[in-house]
Amino acid sequence: RAPTRAGGAHALVSGVAYHLKKNYRVDLSVRQTGLAMTALGAIWGGSVMVPLHYAGDEAQGLGFVFSFAVGASLVNTLLWLLRYLYLYQITRSPTTAYQSLPPFHLSKMAIPGGTSGFLWSIGNMASMISVTHLGEGVGYSMTQSAMLVSGLWGIFYFGEISSGRAIRG
Repeated sequence: RAPTRAGGAHALVSGVAYHLKKNYRVDLSVRQTGLAMTALGAIWGGSVMVPLHYAGDEAQGLGFVFSFAVGASLVNTLLWLLRYLYLYQITRSPTTAYQSLPPFHLSKMAIPGGTSGFLWSIGNMASMISVTHLGEGVGYSMTQSAMLVSGLWGIFYFGEISSGRAIRG
């Protein structure tokens, strides 16, 4: 059954289903594609703290924070570089390739971006501590309650969903 109002998630899943069918001859419905994407996301997100489980007692969670930050920074830089090289290959001009990248907006985004990154890092450290002391099943599950809190903020404070019918589904 097709949804009555297609949102961003439906458009994304429809695009993935179309791409799979066109390029790989994988014929999945939008529902099947959405379920597969959900399962992959759950496996990916649910395994994020597994290395902490096997690290042993001598390597507690906070020891991984610095390496995580360095790794995230390196991967982000690598992805920007790959995008630049891709654009350079298309345009054959270093200036045009650089100007084709999304603007950084450093003067506007440095403080809010730095603040949100700092707050996220505090939450990440807290999740590592909770997993270390409570185990993955309880500790990591508790850290995911942030989605519930942010969803409630969106509904009640920012008014993102205004009708009761939309909230109920």
